[in-house]
Amino acid sequence: MKSKGVVLGFEEAQIVKDGVVEAEKIRTIDAWLDGTDIPRLSGEQIILFLASCDNNVELAQDAIGEYYRIKSSTPQLFAERSVDSDAVRRALSAGRMCTWRDESGCAFGYYDIKVDSKSWGLADGLKLMFMAFDCALYDGPPNGLQLLIDTKEITLAIVAKCFYPDLLRTAFKYFLRASPVKLKKIHMFNTFSITRQMIQVVRPFMDKKLYEQFVFHPRDLQWEEFYEKYVPRRSLPSDLGGDLPTVDDMQQQMIDRMVELGTYYETDEKWIKGLHF
Repeated sequence: MKSKGVVLGFEEAQIVKDGVVEAEKIRTIDAWLDGTDIPRLSGEQIILFLASCDNNVELAQDAIGEYYRIKSSTPQLFAERSVDSDAVRRALSAGRMCTWRDESGCAFGYYDIKVDSKSWGLADGLKLMFMAFDCALYDGPPNGLQLLIDTKEITLAIVAKCFYPDLLRTAFKYFLRASPVKLKKIHMFNTFSITRQMIQVVRPFMDKKLYEQFVFHPRDLQWEEFYEKYVPRRSLPSDLGGDLPTVDDMQQQMIDRMVELGTYYETDEKWIKGLHF
């Protein structure tokens, strides 16, 4: 017997009432799952996929299939997801990561790497990032996702650590075709020659559609133009000249939230393995 799916922090009935998704489309995907090897999804999980696919059932089904295949075949990214795990501790010691939503409902993720971060590893960083995304989705479907990545401290040693072709292909496919949130933009700040070298290393493993989401901002970025064209001050941390708290403060808030969601991460891993819970 299939499990009932992973419980999230919002109610299916309320999202349907709000007109975000249609109840009939949730039932259609639920019935479709019976003919697959994919473990049962809760109505709330299905809602995330439908919302991210503009309520297109076929696209949502494709995304669910990729989501399950990637999560079940990549334990280095999706198993043992705990703030206390060695991988997450290493990632947190090597850089900063936080997520938040603005008043429009758009989700944001910020990431940077600390100078001389010898402990940084690609798998560790991706595991933390995907945990953070799940944390951001837990309370309901956002109005898309924008990533803000500061490359100021990127070194050639970090670039070399990025060259894991299979892991890169998997991560990029997850971003574009599996994650239950629509990726709007990836803003790369403080770009310089090493940043361009890093992009050249990873670009062969990246879908053209994903690459088109990147926006590269130089070190002499005119911030007022950025606020007007891309993201307003009210939606950004104070580190980027915004009105929100500091990245450090928001990271701690995110870590506290991840601790609260410990049972969710454990249940999600059981779902990946097809275990009853």
